[in-house]
Amino acid sequence: QVIKGSVYERTKQRINDFIARCEQTLAGLQDRVNQTESEFSSLVSRAKAEQPGGGPSSFFVNNSDPNSVARYNEKVDRYNAQVELHRRIVDQASRAKERYEDAVAKFNEKKADLEEQIRVKLEELKPALDQDILTLLGKMQQLAYDNIRNKSNSFAGFLLSYLAKKAYVFLYDRIDNTTEQR
Repeated sequence: QVIKGSVYERTKQRINDFIARCEQTLAGLQDRVNQTESEFSSLVSRAKAEQPGGGPSSFFVNNSDPNSVARYNEKVDRYNAQVELHRRIVDQASRAKERYEDAVAKFNEKKADLEEQIRVKLEELKPALDQDILTLLGKMQQLAYDNIRNKSNSFAGFLLSYLAKKAYVFLYDRIDNTTEQR
């Protein structure tokens, strides 16, 4: 086997492993976003359910009857407790919204950062492929040289030399940083 591409394969495997780790990290962050979104939406729906109506009316309260005043005061206390409960739930919902927005921002920031890191890692594939191409060209030149020195099969040596030259011209220009060397 003349072309092995071992450097390219090792680099590609390392990049694929890195991408898998990145996807696991993003999946964990996405779970956190989903969890905070669920918490926020449940608190919003609970706040709507616990929203107090209008306060008790004092129109029918007989101020001269102590039982009537006591019943009215109980209704006011229940209403005030309901208002306090609603206020606490709304505060919890606003804190949950902040946690959700923070989780989304952290997810988006991490996703952009990991995409940039993956892009940089994918750029490492080109030099790895270039190194494998240079290895191939070196092997072809050595094979051609060895066969040219073999007097019993000089035509094979000439043919290999010709193919090596064509491959060299074709592939060498495609390797980074070699166009200025020519």
